[in-house]
Amino acid sequence: IADHKTFNEQLDVIEVFGGEAGTTKVLLRRYDVKCGDNFDLVTGFDLGVKEHVDIFWRYMRKHKPMVVVLAPPCTGMAGWQSLNKIINHDAWLRSRNNGIRLARLAGEIAIYQVQHGRHFLAENPQNSDAFKTPEWNWLRQLPNVVSVCFDQCQTGLGGWVQRHWMPVLKPTEMIASSEHLVWRLRG
Repeated sequence: IADHKTFNEQLDVIEVFGGEAGTTKVLLRRYDVKCGDNFDLVTGFDLGVKEHVDIFWRYMRKHKPMVVVLAPPCTGMAGWQSLNKIINHDAWLRSRNNGIRLARLAGEIAIYQVQHGRHFLAENPQNSDAFKTPEWNWLRQLPNVVSVCFDQCQTGLGGWVQRHWMPVLKPTEMIASSEHLVWRLRG
């Protein structure tokens, strides 16, 4: 049993590459959860910088989040990458190398969570190369790790086109350490 101090420091959820921290905003509005920091460029946190990565790992060890929500950058990893590779190869290569490094870090975070009996939920475009790194390949072999593919229009993603709200088809894959984290996205 964890001592009282450790228990009080544990968080329910944190976001990594969380953008504007939409997940934790929804959780705070709907549920009584203890949300931690959002580690993203928009919050001044660059996980491409070793010192920031070191700070992140100290935070993880201290707060032991039950769930880490991960959305590594997909630039250079999915979508128009094949066209960008041809049109502007040097920029594509820089973006791709950065994307692979961050995808591997996200995989390391997910592995850490699993090895410590905690959970992760990761999102990227369907067929993204981010989920094809050695770390993610290893995770996919674990019995409790599951994935689900869906179109984000099913969750309400859309935009205004000529004064009409239109659904936006964005094929997405979620990988999680437990079916409990993705079951609502099935079907």
